[in-house]
Amino acid sequence: MLPYFDLFGIKFPAYGTMALIGLFVSVIAAVYYARIYYIPVRDVLYSACYGGLGLIIGAKLFYALPFLPELYKNIRNDGFSSFISYLPEILPQIFAGYVFYGGFIGISAGVAFYTHYRRLPVLSFANVLAIIVPLFHGFGRIGCFFAGCCYGREYHGIFAVTFPQNSYNPDIAITERFPVQLLESICCFLLFAVLAFYGRKPRESGKLMGIYLIIYPIIRFITEMFRGDEIRGIINFCFFQISTSQIISLLLLPLGILLYRHTKINKNFI
Repeated sequence: MLPYFDLFGIKFPAYGTMALIGLFVSVIAAVYYARIYYIPVRDVLYSACYGGLGLIIGAKLFYALPFLPELYKNIRNDGFSSFISYLPEILPQIFAGYVFYGGFIGISAGVAFYTHYRRLPVLSFANVLAIIVPLFHGFGRIGCFFAGCCYGREYHGIFAVTFPQNSYNPDIAITERFPVQLLESICCFLLFAVLAFYGRKPRESGKLMGIYLIIYPIIRFITEMFRGDEIRGIINFCFFQISTSQIISLLLLPLGILLYRHTKINKNFI
């Protein structure tokens, strides 16, 4: 774990640094592919601002969702006035992290809002968004690895990693773990390469997003099996457990298939 980069005596948060690098290269990629789909650069940059705001809001809100049952339980047991009194203490914990799916929904909503307001073809923007999201996500997962969050389950085979003691995650240093953050990062970069290569020529509006929503949910459903943290939300069924992200993946997959099939039917809609 490397929570900070030390440059000339100045410490930079590793997670934030990787996110900024990912944002920078993603904007460059967005500008390049926007020209292929005849989208003005100005609209790309403006929609990125709306999408960035939606990303932060969505990622924070989804991070807070697993805490809601506990909050409700505290309100029911201690009363609303008591809950309000210690709310300032628990708010930093509730909104301390980010959830990718919340960020993805947020950035999609932000871009959709901008395109609707400007009366622009939202599915053309979706093609560009499908290319840059896994690129940004790949850098983000590297940041997760440095920060020690989203860590993997106990594992003692090849490529096993041991994180140093962390006051925020005191159990993380107890055992060797599977580097699931790096695995997902590699998968995201490969998905970006596939979409970037396929999208180098104009494709039907929304087709690339359909492909993304087919492939990434499968990747995420599988990588979730190697996660060791439970803060993202775990639901117990009769004989197995499923995470919140796996449920969202199952919901997004048919949406991707529907979107992909729709563009095959409407081949001239660009």
